[in-house]
Amino acid sequence: MTTTDPGLFGDLARRMLANPPRFVPATQAERLTCGLSNCPCPHDPNAAPGCDAGWTHGDDGVRRCPACQTHARAFRYRRQRPTAFADARMDDVDPTHRRIMLDWLTGPARTLIIAGRVGVGKSHAAYALTNHAAEHGADIAAWTVPDLLVDIAPEGDPSALRTARTAGLLLLDDLGVEKPSEWRVEQITGLADARIRSGLRQIITTNVPYADLAARYGERVMSRLTGGAVAVKLDGPDRRRVTW
Repeated sequence: MTTTDPGLFGDLARRMLANPPRFVPATQAERLTCGLSNCPCPHDPNAAPGCDAGWTHGDDGVRRCPACQTHARAFRYRRQRPTAFADARMDDVDPTHRRIMLDWLTGPARTLIIAGRVGVGKSHAAYALTNHAAEHGADIAAWTVPDLLVDIAPEGDPSALRTARTAGLLLLDDLGVEKPSEWRVEQITGLADARIRSGLRQIITTNVPYADLAARYGERVMSRLTGGAVAVKLDGPDRRRVTW
């Protein structure tokens, strides 16, 4: 009979808790944020009808708990958002651009494009808006385009593509900085098509001119993506450059 040192598993568990994985699947996120011990739902989690790790049991059957879903989505967004932008706020944005961006969030246009050269604050402005939307319960997913392409690769995260296609608001940061390849172009093109067909909102930041993006992704996709879009062009000095 094979015996196993119980201390080995204790050490492994401690290491996993000290270094959690970068991505947490949605079902695990629900358990972490909405488990039986801390479920935010206004009902007893230990009795029927009740909430069991994100599921409600009632007279109308079993369904996803809306409160748990909201908490799980907020948890996912906080894990995706770079620490540098955790405190980005709309008050940081130029008043003219701020009004345009806030109006877009509740207006008919599906796409917001934030353009400008490197270092003028495109990502900061974009995360200021997604932070604002998250505070009001929006379903948000956010990636830099290179990171998204890593996550949706065959060896990446199997749920990333589904999240990118279905999130109510998707932030794609730095479109055009990724190295071009046929597979990468196909993935971005397919994602754009899927979201446009579903009428979902997306924020795109880029420092690449429209003509160059159209040459890479095709005029049809860029035309659909930017047709009726709201565009904000940021100017000013490089906020990240250190001078002396």
